[in-house]
Amino acid sequence: MNVPALVGLIITIAVLLFAILLGSNLLIFVDTPSVVIVVFGTAFMTLATHGTRGLQSFFQGVRRVLAPKGSPHDDWSATDLRRVAEVARTGGISAILMAGCGDMIGLTQMLQNMSDPSALGPAMAVCMLTSFYAIVLNLVIFVPVSRFFSEAAIDAEASTQTA
Repeated sequence: MNVPALVGLIITIAVLLFAILLGSNLLIFVDTPSVVIVVFGTAFMTLATHGTRGLQSFFQGVRRVLAPKGSPHDDWSATDLRRVAEVARTGGISAILMAGCGDMIGLTQMLQNMSDPSALGPAMAVCMLTSFYAIVLNLVIFVPVSRFFSEAAIDAEASTQTA
């Protein structure tokens, strides 16, 4: 198991949860439209960009980050490793762009309902939480996976050149 990666992710998530709980109830950070926009939008844009093969490589890669060193993926080529890193980069970019779409949706809903103050809160939640979800998704999944596999590809290329 990649202990430093796992510890870093757990502590990062714990810090975010602790900060949320210091000032509010965790449930106010749950917004279904925002989750749909960011998670499904990111997944399907990544699928549209890299196809099913790319997504399968990414999910196998995520398992590899957390798997024991003796995993069957140790024989991946530098090309395979770079593919996972590129899918992760695309996922991170897609998440942030989907957040921008969610921001525009939420702002439009707010402007549409300026005469009804009770409708402003849910629209503002869409606006703010899509950005929050995208940043967290990028921070705890896409950036670490991209970096891990970029470095693994460099190491694989170096070992191939010295062999």
